[in-house]
Amino acid sequence: MAYDIRLSDDGILRVAFVGDLTKESMEAYVVAAMPYVKTVEASGNPVLIIVDTSRAGKVNSAARKALTELGGKPKLVKVAVLGVTRYVRVLVGILDKVRGDGHVHMFGSEEEAIAWLKAEG
Repeated sequence: MAYDIRLSDDGILRVAFVGDLTKESMEAYVVAAMPYVKTVEASGNPVLIIVDTSRAGKVNSAARKALTELGGKPKLVKVAVLGVTRYVRVLVGILDKVRGDGHVHMFGSEEEAIAWLKAEG
């Protein structure tokens, strides 16, 4: 799996996944994302993330287990997921359950995702 991570001018961390997710790729992504998360946290702004999964592939069981272990670290404020496939729907469900705060949602468009991310609460 490949991923692209960037912090956009609007303060939203944008992540795109390409290909199948494995335990190793999930762990590598978390390590790569942390400097961006720390930058946003240091600015005093909430951490808002849009994850584009439109080109993501399968999510193997080891990746799902790794997500369960990593899901609560850090306590991200809001995560909006785009391009949801059946594999990603499972992954999002796991992440939402692990976090337990209702701040992970799936959207059909980036505009809807941004509106939700920037809304209070």
